[in-house]
Amino acid sequence: MTRSSSEPARISAVVVVYDTAPPRLERCLVALRASVGVEVEIIVVDNASPRPVHAPLADRLLERRTNGGFAAGANDGVRAASAHFIAVVNDDAVVAPDALRRCIDALMASGRNVLAAAPKVLFADVEPATLDSCGIVLRPSGEAFSAGAGQPDLGQFDTDRTVLGPCLSTAVFRAEAFHRVGMFDERYFLYYEDVDWALRSFLGGHDTVFVPDALVRHEHAASTRSLGERRRFRLVQRNLLLCATANLSWLSVAHVWAARTVAAAKAAVKGPDRTSLASALGAAVVRVPSALHARRRRRRAAVRHDHAAFAFAHGLTPFVDTASYRPTESAAALAAATARLSRRGTHG
Repeated sequence: MTRSSSEPARISAVVVVYDTAPPRLERCLVALRASVGVEVEIIVVDNASPRPVHAPLADRLLERRTNGGFAAGANDGVRAASAHFIAVVNDDAVVAPDALRRCIDALMASGRNVLAAAPKVLFADVEPATLDSCGIVLRPSGEAFSAGAGQPDLGQFDTDRTVLGPCLSTAVFRAEAFHRVGMFDERYFLYYEDVDWALRSFLGGHDTVFVPDALVRHEHAASTRSLGERRRFRLVQRNLLLCATANLSWLSVAHVWAARTVAAAKAAVKGPDRTSLASALGAAVVRVPSALHARRRRRRAAVRHDHAAFAFAHGLTPFVDTASYRPTESAAALAAATARLSRRGTHG
C-alpha cells in the first residue's frame, strides 16, 4: 500500500469501555479526533456497561450484550474497522496530535514483517516526564511489564528499534496483523492479552517497532483500578501461567509453573494474602486444557526461541507501585535511567 505525502493515511481507533467516567472517555476521544496527518475512524465498544455510554465523537458505537473482557471488546472493534491501520487505545490514554501519524509512518518505513508500532507512553500527571511504557517485556519467570516503567524519560530508550510487543494502553497495528498472527485471546478476560499477542507475533517471526517520538499520556490503570488489588493480582497470576503454557517451550513452561508453585507455598506460610496465589493457580489449572489446545497451533508456527523474547527484559526493572499505580519516586529509577543512557552513549 502506498500513499502520497499529501494524502492522509486512514486509521481505525478502537476504544473499549466499561462503565467509564464520561470526562475520561471524552478526553480520550477529543485527542483522537484532534489527530493530524491521519483520517481517524473512531470505534467505541461498550462492554455491556451498567449505564448508557454517550460517545458523540465516535463514528461508531458497538454495544455488546455481555462483558467478555477487554480482548473480546477489542476484537469486536478490530473486526468492525475499515482502515488499513488499526489503533487500540485505552479510554484512560490521551494521544498527542501527531502520535498516530508517526506510528503509521514508522510502519510504512519498515518491512512487511513489522506488524505493530509501540509509541512512547508517559504517565499522564507526573512531572518531570516519567515513562509508563516503551513496549512490553517478558522475564523467564513469566512476569511481564512495560520497559522503562517508572523511570524518568531521559531518552534512554529512544534508540531502541524493536520491542517484544506494544502495550495496549495505545498500540498501532497493520490491519493484516490480525490475519497473520490472530486476534486477541479472549481466555484472559483482563491482563496479558497484549503479552500473549506479542509472544505469538514475535515467536512467529514478526516484529514491533518502537516509535519514541509518538507520545501518549496514560492515566495508569484508571480504567481497571476499581477491580481492587487482590482481584487484579489473581488475574495476573492466573494469566501469566496460561500465557506461558500456550506459547513457550516446555522447558520454559516447567520453569514458570515451578516458580509460581514455590511462591504459592511460601505465601501459604507467611504471605499477607494466603489465598490469592493459590486461587490463581487453581484457576489456571482448570483452564490448562484450553491453553494446551491453543499451544499446538502456536508452537508449530514458532520460528524463534524463547530466549530471544526474554532478551528484551534483560537488565530492566519496573519502578511502579502496584497498589497505588504510581511511579516509585526513588533514586533507583533515576539511576537505572542514567545507566541505560550512559550505555547508549558508549555503544552509540
